[in-house]
Amino acid sequence: MKKILLLGTVCALTVSGYAQGLISINGSGTHVISVNNGTSTITMPATAGAYIFDVLQYIGVGAPTVNSSLDLTSTSWIDTTVLGGTGTGPKAGQVTGALTATAANWANGLTAYDIVVGWSSTEGTTWAQISAAITGNNWANVGPSATSVFGYSLTGQTTSATSPANGASVWSGISGGFVLQQVAVPEPATIALAGLGGLSLLALRRKK
Repeated sequence: MKKILLLGTVCALTVSGYAQGLISINGSGTHVISVNNGTSTITMPATAGAYIFDVLQYIGVGAPTVNSSLDLTSTSWIDTTVLGGTGTGPKAGQVTGALTATAANWANGLTAYDIVVGWSSTEGTTWAQISAAITGNNWANVGPSATSVFGYSLTGQTTSATSPANGASVWSGISGGFVLQQVAVPEPATIALAGLGGLSLLALRRKK
């Protein structure tokens, strides 16, 4: 009987050691999101479903840095799949989300660096889609009147909570909100080179 109880205890500890932590992307009034519409920067419109937010966890070595090269797409950042949306009413300008959400790839009780990313829902509903758009500079809605935006917060540190507590707020370690900027349009020179490359391939095929 003692052996059975001991085995049960070991199994329970093993499962809890691999359990996923609980976090929350739900924002507050000190973390207001702004949107640059090309002419001015305004508080994020309270339009339900217009924007999507996600939490990425850093698993690289040392403190993370995020720069204009958008190394958020590197394998050092992984998707927790904890999503948030556009706040309305009293939550206007803030990210709304579940108070408790299970963070994929984030161990229970683990302290880790994290960052919040946000984008226009017209560009996709998952980080995998947005990461691909960033890598290939292949956005769906760009141009002089583009409405698609993308942005990210400063990095923070969060210790994931354990059940049955509410999820640890990822905003507690992040200073302020951030701005969603209009997505980049490929440079004319880049477009021209791509066109020339396509014509060259076509010419080679015709010769063959």
